[in-house]
Amino acid sequence: MPCPTCGSILVRFGKFIICPQCNKVPILNKKNAIFELYKNELAVEERINEIIRKAFNKNKLIIELCWERERFARKFFEEYQALEANAFLSSNLLILRIITDDSFSGRKTVEPYEIKALIDGFKAIIESKEIRFLLMQGFAEPMPLGNKIHSLYNEKYFPILYTYAIYDILEEAEAKEKIKEYLPLLNLAKAKAKKTQYSPELFIHKFYPTIHQFYCCFFTRNELYTEVFGLLKHFAKEKLTPYNLMALVNSYLMNHNSLYHTSSSEFIKRAKKYFRMDAKKIRNSLIFSERNTKIFPFFVEINGRVYISHRATFLVFILLHAIVYKKIFDKETETKSRDFEKEEVKKIFQNMGWQYLTNITDKKKATLEIDGIAIYGRKMIVIECKGWKLKPFSEYKNQQDQITRDLKGIVDGLKYSKRKPKPIPPLLEKIQFAKQNMSKWDLDPKKIDSVEGLIILRNYPPITEYKGIQISCIKDLEKKYNFRTYR
Repeated sequence: MPCPTCGSILVRFGKFIICPQCNKVPILNKKNAIFELYKNELAVEERINEIIRKAFNKNKLIIELCWERERFARKFFEEYQALEANAFLSSNLLILRIITDDSFSGRKTVEPYEIKALIDGFKAIIESKEIRFLLMQGFAEPMPLGNKIHSLYNEKYFPILYTYAIYDILEEAEAKEKIKEYLPLLNLAKAKAKKTQYSPELFIHKFYPTIHQFYCCFFTRNELYTEVFGLLKHFAKEKLTPYNLMALVNSYLMNHNSLYHTSSSEFIKRAKKYFRMDAKKIRNSLIFSERNTKIFPFFVEINGRVYISHRATFLVFILLHAIVYKKIFDKETETKSRDFEKEEVKKIFQNMGWQYLTNITDKKKATLEIDGIAIYGRKMIVIECKGWKLKPFSEYKNQQDQITRDLKGIVDGLKYSKRKPKPIPPLLEKIQFAKQNMSKWDLDPKKIDSVEGLIILRNYPPITEYKGIQISCIKDLEKKYNFRTYR
């Protein structure tokens, strides 16, 4: 909600939610800020390109970028560092850009600190683009910070921010615990070329949160992510199997301080065993080179040598499950949504001391179905559960608008699809049904003072109330409805 004093949009300033107008926080003109950010991005990228073209040997630079990408992935799995998507994107983006750049004249071998500075430079460009995206979508306000433009998340972005916290943003103590989830993944990554213990169905089921996180939170943020990770679609198009990919990668020795590399002819010969394709198909589908830049750079060819990236490939292998096995992934999403509707909410209310009824229908009107009814003391809540899945970051503005529309539709009795809205029993009607049929569930109407409506989402909702119906994220139920504090 806006500032109660002046009506301005609220922003997050450090740990505090404040009104920039009342607190005299300087806010820039949004259109001017967007233009300045864009202009600066172009200037920084041009300057970076000018420096590296004159200074470094192109092929050696690409090899070092591949190694830096691998080091990042190894730290993620083996030391547990937070998945810094922009760093991983930067290394891949630079590999894609540099291999097609014919303007290199430098001879110098790049040093590790120079690689870090190069990746940090591209990370700054990516972060600027993300700020621009937030400003363009109306999720942030631009504030001057020295000679730079900083973004302050505004209240339109809060539900998205809180939702991402559910999936990924962790406090340090929680982050140390999170590594336990990745240990089975690491063990699988270390497995040599043998039949995996996981089928695609089992892998997606067991590691669904990680796959979901990679796909939605990290790899589809903006056009730069699409430029790089959109190339993975060729895996699905060519019907290539991610498990064969990892079997091939793990058939090679993993060096400790450098990337393993082999001759192109040996790589093609070995890859034939796993993918059962001819040499031309192997080259076109798997070997990224100056002549073949329309595929993801798993295996990069430099001067007739193919470089193998073990952990970087495994990190993308996880993501590939949402792309190559999309039907299985979507089915698992639907299953988890049904489990959410039937079991998770029920368990939370029961643990708080509430009586909880499920699968309530009207025999006279088959379309009227209530997800759950919670009773505590003299209060009854008629519950509707919706498990919308987390969307890619770049789609969030549209999704927030659609969720707002759909939430209002639940109350008003309209279900939206690609076509015209379809009439459904409104939640308001379900509340009336519950009031009139308490005796059917062995409830005494005289002992119930109020019957309320509640819509529960897995993610944080863009609106929290509509026509007297409360709308809540599942994470907030205990705070709002715990029997010790509920009034």
